[in-house]
Amino acid sequence: AEKGTNSLPALRWIARIPMAEFGYNKNALHFTHHYQGVAGMTLSLNDVAKALSPTLEADERILHTCPAAGQDGTSWNALTDRRLFLRRGAEMEERRYLYTGENVEAYEIGRFVLSGDVHLLTGRRLLVMDLAQDGTVLANQALQGIESLDMTLIYSHKIAHVGFTLGMQNERRLSVVHGDIRTPGAALNGQDLVGLQVVRERLPRRLCELVGIPFAPPQYMPYSGAGAMVSFYLKADLRWPQYCAACMERGEVLKPHALKLRRNGNVTAADRLAEQALLEIPYCASCYRERFGWLRRRPAVQEYSGFNGVRAALWFESRRYAAEFVRLNRQ
Repeated sequence: AEKGTNSLPALRWIARIPMAEFGYNKNALHFTHHYQGVAGMTLSLNDVAKALSPTLEADERILHTCPAAGQDGTSWNALTDRRLFLRRGAEMEERRYLYTGENVEAYEIGRFVLSGDVHLLTGRRLLVMDLAQDGTVLANQALQGIESLDMTLIYSHKIAHVGFTLGMQNERRLSVVHGDIRTPGAALNGQDLVGLQVVRERLPRRLCELVGIPFAPPQYMPYSGAGAMVSFYLKADLRWPQYCAACMERGEVLKPHALKLRRNGNVTAADRLAEQALLEIPYCASCYRERFGWLRRRPAVQEYSGFNGVRAALWFESRRYAAEFVRLNRQ
């Protein structure tokens, strides 16, 4: 790391060494976490549950555990849906982090376990906590005042991470990095990018529901030529208007044309990204024959500025079709 900087984030971003494995255990609590790499320490959720059992309330859930940074192998931190526990040898400290009447609506655990990244969404706030550093709150954003949410790539040290950006009043913005989420119950096969996308969207979608704003809606880009330019996140439930993309006719039989997007090769990402996306855009039979007949390729929707694995920008020949696409995906 450069002089004067924190070496841990640089190590995480450059080395990208997975420091945890998650396995299902039917006979214990729901999931068992095995952490290795901290002074030879192995910490399981079962061990933590045993230590906390005299203290836990009947319906209290353990959300995350990790070794305490800078401590010996007997020290760990645990987060429940109500409290933070700090174990130091034989001593246990308890801290409450929720207001009276406040409940956890959703949570996710980031890819980098040693950083302890935990994102907690309550009915009032979004909390970003570093559990390894004794539950240090890195961000505490009230839901009131959030005006927009968009999914995007967030760059740090020239490395791209999947995350979401919140737009607030007074043009303030807050970016939250997801990474490849390791929340219990969300451990996925390395090839299951569709499933990973759904998992990445759980917390931000719930946030949008609580605030009453659309989830990652498409956005018009400045463009003075014919047609319209639209930038958008390829969300799991992205929809295309069931009109012909060229003439806007709504015939009974619409034939899709596959627009294939390939990811830009110049994106260096720490997280798993889709290498390509296939968009099936509908056309009426007449326009399909006219545009995609023998040696003809004249699509009414075309790639404009590339696909980065998360977002794409397309040119729409029909401004009416572009407007319907934006409207449909803002709902």
